[in-house]
Amino acid sequence: MAPAFLGENGPASTNCGGLDVLTETQRQVFERLAELAVPADDSPSAAEAGAVEFIERVLTVDRPDWQPRMDRALAVAGEALRAPAAEALEAVLADVDGAWLVRLIAQGYYAGESAWGAVGWR
Repeated sequence: MAPAFLGENGPASTNCGGLDVLTETQRQVFERLAELAVPADDSPSAAEAGAVEFIERVLTVDRPDWQPRMDRALAVAGEALRAPAAEALEAVLADVDGAWLVRLIAQGYYAGESAWGAVGWR
């Protein structure tokens, strides 16, 4: 099932030819980082809310020029995620590209309808 902000058919507003800008390994790293950056509580985590798909769509449609920076950030995250969760997130945030990616994850999270209640918007 697609995240609510993508609609039931996925990114229907634009024919972007699929969200295939990340390798499977990068996607796994991205999902894990999204779980750490915005963990689930009473609301879904960033990964559960579709933040990764949202950012992939941005990379595919709007900002393909971000791909080299995304690759660097995911490489940093991949190395950092070998450590325990708190240390991993700290290491990612200490890197300029890693911190950029964590900010994108937060933006992707709050772009999704499932997070709107957390900020008092319905």
